[in-house]
Amino acid sequence: MTDALLAMTLLGPLALRIGAARQKLPFAGQTKRLFVYLAGHANISLRRDILLEELWPDVVPARAQSGLNTAIWRIKQGLKPYAGFAVRTFEDLVRLSVESPVQIDAQQLERAVTEVPAGALRPEDHDRLLTSVSLCRGPYLDGCSDHWVLPLREKFAALHIRALTLLMRDQAARGDYDAALDHGRRILELDGFREGTQREVIWLYALNGQRAQAIKQYHDLARLLDQELGIDPMPETVALYRNIAHAQDSVVRIAADMLRERLIAATAVPAVCLALAGETVSGR
Repeated sequence: MTDALLAMTLLGPLALRIGAARQKLPFAGQTKRLFVYLAGHANISLRRDILLEELWPDVVPARAQSGLNTAIWRIKQGLKPYAGFAVRTFEDLVRLSVESPVQIDAQQLERAVTEVPAGALRPEDHDRLLTSVSLCRGPYLDGCSDHWVLPLREKFAALHIRALTLLMRDQAARGDYDAALDHGRRILELDGFREGTQREVIWLYALNGQRAQAIKQYHDLARLLDQELGIDPMPETVALYRNIAHAQDSVVRIAADMLRERLIAATAVPAVCLALAGETVSGR
């Protein structure tokens, strides 16, 4: 095997990669389904009866057991060239062991988000988050339609958005509005109905001197909500739009200075803008 880094991709279609090169695995049918299930629960011991219920629910027990044993053997054979991967069995338990130096993108993302300390991001936190979001190639186990995937897919979608939000707010607090907007737009590509993020992006456009784009963002949001949900933007969103549309340039500059100096979380930014105009709104 090459010395290039071996990794398993779960955020997107399941794959093993050596460096950037995707490896072709000799799994098909139920063997592939079992491998996906084991990969989605890497380093977790699973009971055989759970695997049989998930993958061979309508097969007589003897044939199901035989099918499971055959699939396990095929996976063991297929993983032999890849150091760091092993299927381990003990009594009625089965586990896909993934050991260092193999990296799993989903685990990297989860650690990067959950281990961030309170307050402003440290440079190392920022770098870990950037690396983790760069590895997100799509939904968790994209292409797998088995029911057990859905809660995990929702979990990692939320972690992806959380990572992007942390990066957006960190860049905004540092006054790098272009970078903050890049992260904000990526969030909205994933979920354009996140009205809180829409407000943050509108505000970031204003801070970046792009008032026309901020106004356009608001109108695009209003049209989306009307066409898809039949509702209007929230009152705080409307108030933010009106204040940006009518604010003097000096107001926006003062708010930008406040944001940098106090490292205000971006969810509170609309309240800062409105406070300067003598209004108060509830945060979201």
